[in-house]
Amino acid sequence: MKSLGFRGLKRNNKGQMALEAVLLMVVLMGFFMFTTKEVRERQLIAKLVEPSINTVKNMTAYGTWKGEDQGCTAPGKSKQTIGKCHPNSIARSLSSDPSP
Repeated sequence: MKSLGFRGLKRNNKGQMALEAVLLMVVLMGFFMFTTKEVRERQLIAKLVEPSINTVKNMTAYGTWKGEDQGCTAPGKSKQTIGKCHPNSIARSLSSDPSP
């Protein structure tokens, strides 16, 4: 009986592609799981999206793009809360006389 030795093993490449595909899938799955875990723990998506959501929320609720910390000022009045920033809430003077 003739032994194959190292040269015989080198010539037998059956299953090499399947083995490499499985190893590649394991590495990619590990990378994907690590990445998703880090994204969840650090809340990266929430930090990315939350400012835009708050801005749109302020516009739909109060009619202004300003944030809670900015408030608004009307002529002759002190700084008001954001709930008073809607254009219909701001005190305006109306004159029927168009001349300055």
